[in-house]
Amino acid sequence: MLVMSEKSPDLSIILQMPKQMPSSQFLKDSLRDIQSFFNKLPISYEVIIAGQCPERTSEASVKSAMLKASGEFHFLLDSALSIPLAEIIVFLAHFRAHPEIEVLVGSRNLNTSKILFRENTTNRMVRQVMNRMTQKIFLSGLDKDVDDAFCKFKAFRKSASNQIFKLQRAPEELLDIEVLMLAQSLKQSVDILPIRWTAAPAKNFTGFFCGFKLFFALLELKHTVNHSLKELLLSQGFSQD
Repeated sequence: MLVMSEKSPDLSIILQMPKQMPSSQFLKDSLRDIQSFFNKLPISYEVIIAGQCPERTSEASVKSAMLKASGEFHFLLDSALSIPLAEIIVFLAHFRAHPEIEVLVGSRNLNTSKILFRENTTNRMVRQVMNRMTQKIFLSGLDKDVDDAFCKFKAFRKSASNQIFKLQRAPEELLDIEVLMLAQSLKQSVDILPIRWTAAPAKNFTGFFCGFKLFFALLELKHTVNHSLKELLLSQGFSQD
């Protein structure tokens, strides 16, 4: 785990690295962009790398990175920075204007969202169908309809993040959905905001994320989340009943 930190930062930026180890230059470019952006602003921050880092032989999980984060707000981003860093400022302002909100989710599907590249038509249709199915079947208890649960741009207040990631246990391929299921079960207040999406992610819905495989993986995930919550209740002295 590589950490670039300031003492008691306003926010923590957790970068998810792809499974295929990127070049050192790839990481350096992202870190340089973050530093250049925030050096112009009166905001203190830290950056934590989750996943395989070119400078390290060990791999840190998103869970351990999120629990290590010390900022007041935790932002989970893909390491390619496919969402412009300016969106962090928009989310931060929303948190501060709405103290009741605990979790914010980026959406590429709202009317005011902007996709700044030509997305493959098939991939877009599959993404929309998967998101709709996930929202209706697994996330209907949230106080907002999360229409883009698979978007990797998510933000949390520190207290909400710690509650969620202490319970997170599923494979990281399902992390985007698991954290929302946990937020739902913990009755955390969730809101969605439009984002600008400037780069296509690598094969969002191929391999693991396709068709029935995804559906059955989500069913198993629901069982995992329920089990995590039962363990939490037992640890606090409550009966499973």
